Amino acid sequence: MRLLSASKQVIVIDNNPISRAHTVNNLKRSNIFLSILEVANGIEALIELKKESPCMVITEIHMPRMGGLELIRFVKNKNPFIKIIVLTKCRNKIEIRDILATGANAFICKEESKKNILTAVKKVLNGTRYISPRAIEVYNLNAPIILKEYNLKTTLL
Repeated sequence: MRLLSASKQVIVIDNNPISRAHTVNNLKRSNIFLSILEVANGIEALIELKKESPCMVITEIHMPRMGGLELIRFVKNKNPFIKIIVLTKCRNKIEIRDILATGANAFICKEESKKNILTAVKKVLNGTRYISPRAIEVYNLNAPIILKEYNLKTTLL
């Protein structure tokens, strides 16, 4: 598996400081990124995106001031090559469809983020979409039509 160089930057966006700290700490231990920025909401992320050019954004969807879907749209319009991982609580099937359709490269349920965040980062950096095992279970995403619609493979686990 070929990983992009460690000279890359990521922005972690989450209004929950504990959750954000866990994600940042996991990323720091991995040595995948040279620079890890962290912000509490989409508005703060927009400010950083005006100054920085990260290769990846890891974001919560449910945030005050600016939600994750709006942020994803902005990021993809600014630079469609920026990879986006959504890290959020699993809620409903419509939500995950919207998230994937908006351009997210990966979706992880927060309750399993510790063990799956690095897997998702590596897969996404290598050009593969990723949906965590819990999300597949909650949303029943093994259905062939869903897999085909989002260009997913059952081997993503």
